[in-house]
Amino acid sequence: MPCVHACVALARVNKRLEDFCHKWLTMDAYRDTYAHYINPLPEQSLWEKSEQNRPQAPKKKKKPGPVTKKRRKDADEGNEGSKKSKVTGTLKRQLKPFTCKYCLQKGHTKRGCPKKRAADVAQALADAAAAAAKTKPTEQAPTQAPPDAPAQAPPEAPSQAAPEAPAQPPAPVEIDLFQSNYSDAQ
Repeated sequence: MPCVHACVALARVNKRLEDFCHKWLTMDAYRDTYAHYINPLPEQSLWEKSEQNRPQAPKKKKKPGPVTKKRRKDADEGNEGSKKSKVTGTLKRQLKPFTCKYCLQKGHTKRGCPKKRAADVAQALADAAAAAAKTKPTEQAPTQAPPDAPAQAPPEAPSQAAPEAPAQPPAPVEIDLFQSNYSDAQ
C-alpha cells in the first residue's frame, strides 16, 4: 500500500493508486482466498492415530550466569534479603510526649488544644458582634431630613473601609430567542 506521500505524488502525475498496490490487497485476491469451501474437522475421537512420535516440549536450557540465590524463607528465619517476606516483629517508634505550644501543657498539640479552640470561638463571636455593631447605625440613620431642618450634605464615609452587606445579584434578564422562518419567496 503506498504511503500518503506516494499517493500525493501519484495524484499529481494522474496515475491510479490501484495500479501501485500489491495484488494481495485487491478485492480479487480477497475473493480468491474465500472462494473455497473449508470442511469442518471431525471431533478428536475420530482423528487418525499417527505412527510418528508425539511432539514433545523443548528442553529448558539453563541461562548463563550465576545461580540466583533468592528464596522464600520460613517464618523463623531472618528477612534480610527477601522483599516478599512479611515483617513479623515490628518495632514501634518511641515518641516523646507532645507539648502544646499554646498552653504549654503535655499530652496534646496546638492543633487539638481545647483552650485554643475556645479562644478561637470567642474571637469569632467578637468579630461578628463588631461587624454587626458597625452595620446597625447605618441602617437606623434617617433617610430623609425633617422638612423644617436645613438641607445638609450627606456625612462623609469613614476613612476605614467598613464591611458592607453582600451586593444582591442583578435580576435575570429574559432574552427572546425566537427567530422567524422565512421562505425563499419572502
